[in-house]
Amino acid sequence: MKISEMEIGQKATVVAVNLSKNTCATLYEVGLTEGAEVELVRIAGFNGPYELYVRGFHLAIRKSDAENIVVKI
Repeated sequence: MKISEMEIGQKATVVAVNLSKNTCATLYEVGLTEGAEVELVRIAGFNGPYELYVRGFHLAIRKSDAENIVVKI
């Protein structure tokens, strides 16, 4: 399952981050790594960013990035 397929309020564990090297490095720096627990807080309207709760803080990521991060429930 991908983050873009999660329901609001659902929690999951990150399995793989399939993004470019630069984007991966940025997400790793803020704690979105394999094994991290994430919760989908909300999705902004008009295909806007996805707000996640990760390691005690809120993080917004692009829809295109959410479609390339694999999680398991």
